[in-house]
Amino acid sequence: MSIHIEKPKGDCWYNSYKDGDVCRDCPAGYYGNNCTDKCKHPTFGLLCLETCDCPVCNHIVGCISTVVNKDFFPENKTTKRPEKMTNARLMTREIIISTDCPRGYFGKNCTDKCKPPTFGIVCSETCDCPVCHHILGCISTTENTDFVPENKETKRPGEMTNSTQIIKLIIITTGSVITVVLLFFILFTMRIYFTSANVNVNNYSFEDVQVDNVYAEIR
Repeated sequence: MSIHIEKPKGDCWYNSYKDGDVCRDCPAGYYGNNCTDKCKHPTFGLLCLETCDCPVCNHIVGCISTVVNKDFFPENKTTKRPEKMTNARLMTREIIISTDCPRGYFGKNCTDKCKPPTFGIVCSETCDCPVCHHILGCISTTENTDFVPENKETKRPGEMTNSTQIIKLIIITTGSVITVVLLFFILFTMRIYFTSANVNVNNYSFEDVQVDNVYAEIR
């Protein structure tokens, strides 16, 4: 007996969601229409095909005390691998997830961003809005005090502080150099002035002596 699932008009198939004009498969940990349902305990992973055998089971990565390796199968014995793989995509994908990744990232070296509609730590949260940010989820404002969007034109707070300090240092250094140069120039000018004044005084005294001598001889 086969079950036929009719594709809704204007929507995507079951276990997929609409991304613009494209239908995409549900990310790990989600299933159903538009991928709005989380895997029920103790299942997790792509299409909820894997099973946890531990107290705390994350719907995306399973037992979160482990690091998930190929095909979302943890390397310890607490997670059971399904006997049959009903989805061939699981056999070809290599996805590595670590619970140490920052919010919005997963995979080897945490280089992969959460796929819509997921976001947050290990992509465990779900958006319910047209635009879903992989870190913040639904963004309703243009500013957020806890996050600086990643783009080439925006600097993070640490970078802005360093740039400000460098600019201040350059200004102080330049001002100090200019002050020293002006001081030396003033001292040099004053030295020339006083040297010239001493020469003029000496010449004047010598001429007075000569006049006195001539006057004495005439007398």
